[in-house]
Amino acid sequence: MAADGGLFAFGKAGSFGSPAGQPLDAPVVAMAAHPGEGGYWLLTADGTVLPYGIAAHYGDLARQRPSPLVGLDTAPDGNGYRLLVSDGDLAGFGSATIAGPAPEPAQPENRYTGIHSHPTRPRSYWLTTDHGPVFGVDAHLA
Repeated sequence: MAADGGLFAFGKAGSFGSPAGQPLDAPVVAMAAHPGEGGYWLLTADGTVLPYGIAAHYGDLARQRPSPLVGLDTAPDGNGYRLLVSDGDLAGFGSATIAGPAPEPAQPENRYTGIHSHPTRPRSYWLTTDHGPVFGVDAHLA
């Protein structure tokens, strides 16, 4: 995936479309695969969610947030997703729930960079930051 929406599939990975060649208001910053292996979502920094293949659109934060969006995480059943803003705000759409607020990083200059769901606990996820700390939200850190 490139910032302009160009998608490059290798091996068994399928390509179901991309916004490449179309004007985007913000760069693509994250991608999440649909668990049904037939689609994916792309997220732009301004909060726009772009679904492809069997992935459905459940809503987004398009141009509603001053901080850039940085993370996209799929609900385990494929019927929703979570969005992460660099300041730690979270939003759930469809069946993706938010288990709680993002913890405040120990250093105020830390920004969140990604969200990753727990493989067996639908309400649980981990949040990564640009300075290394990882926070579990209803998820244990091993």
